[in-house]
Formats: sequence, structure tokens, C-alpha cells
Amino acid sequence: MLKLTKRKRNGLTRLANMLYRDAVSDEHKAAVFYRRIAEILRNDGFYTQADALILIAEGEEIHKDILNEIIADIREQVIVSQFKKETTLKGESSLMSRLKKA
Repeated sequence: MLKLTKRKRNGLTRLANMLYRDAVSDEHKAAVFYRRIAEILRNDGFYTQADALILIAEGEEIHKDILNEIIADIREQVIVSQFKKETTLKGESSLMSRLKKA
């Protein structure tokens, strides 16, 4: 369990969003592009080159899946850290109010 400051949580959230926006969407676009070009090459008789592009497209999809897992993990850690901090603070404040009453 990571103890993250609010500043660190915000930075990690921005990082996860940037990874998704810049990397995952680009990986998806690249895979679609490679498949489209492979089909054109295959129709023109360039079977080896088309097969190579299909392999690259599959690699791009694997990268996209891995990036999605990384992004989900970062977001989960940020949420857990925030939840733990909020429950800790609420617990301390109620403890302090009980001590003041005593």
C-alpha cells in the first residue's frame, strides 16, 4: 500500500490519463492502420509484407492491453490511497472530538 500525498495522487492521475490518451489511442490507430495496409498489400500480391504488418498490428494490440492494465493499476492505487487517507482522517477527527469531550 502506497502512502501518496494529494500532489502525488494528482500527478499520477494526470500520468494515467496521458498514457491512455497518447499511448493507448495511438496503439489502436496504428493497429487499424497496419491491418488496412496489410489488406491492400495482400490484394496486390505482397503476402510476406502483409503478414509482417499483421504481426506488427497484433503486437500493437498486445501493447495496448498491457498499457490498459498499467493505467488501471495506477488509477486503483490512487483511489485506494485517497480512500485510506480519508478514512484515517475521519477516524482521527472523531478520536480528537472524543478526547475533547472527556
